[in-house]
Amino acid sequence: MHRRRVLRLAGVTATTLAVAGCSGQDGSTDPADAADEDDTAGQDEDAATDEGTPTAEPTTEDESRETDDPQVTDRLDVISTVGLVAEERISAVELLVALAPGSDPVDLRDLVIQWVDDDGSYDVVAASSDATDTAVDGTFRTTPIKDSDGSAPVLNEPGDRLKLTIALGTDDEVSGADGFGEPLEPEADAVLRIATESGATTTVRLAVPSTLADERAVIL
Repeated sequence: MHRRRVLRLAGVTATTLAVAGCSGQDGSTDPADAADEDDTAGQDEDAATDEGTPTAEPTTEDESRETDDPQVTDRLDVISTVGLVAEERISAVELLVALAPGSDPVDLRDLVIQWVDDDGSYDVVAASSDATDTAVDGTFRTTPIKDSDGSAPVLNEPGDRLKLTIALGTDDEVSGADGFGEPLEPEADAVLRIATESGATTTVRLAVPSTLADERAVIL
């Protein structure tokens, strides 16, 4: 706000008022008033500048991945998904998996994968799992990629990497895995829900490229 400091002193003389009036009539400005106005304008400009300057909000580290909830203590991360091609169809799928941040160890023999595509829904378990004695539709093979302490098929270190290979169809394209369903055609989709022993679920969506000609493997 601009405030002109005029008539501040009690007992201002008539002479002073007359001089001030004359100064106002001839267009001149009292130097003291001008200085006061400049100071006030500068303060207002500084305030406006301060109001327009964005302030960085403090960031906090995400702690949502660490929980005592037993439903999320042994979760998997799927790092990559690759489709193996045979006769221009996806005959097998490879998943590279690791522990999710903060997860407890995960035994892949306890996994249940629900595979859903246009042909149906299938339950798939590890070939070495005791669940193969029950009614399942197929099995997957596990291969250690990075396992410093030889714990495979158990993931127990953040740096562990294991590959799951899922066979599609009945042509026995993958040794050590029982196929199910049908190979995926170009532009087909599939959804995988990978459940650990505690019931924590990781969902993976696969999308086949529009053409598989001259390909041996593709990213899904």
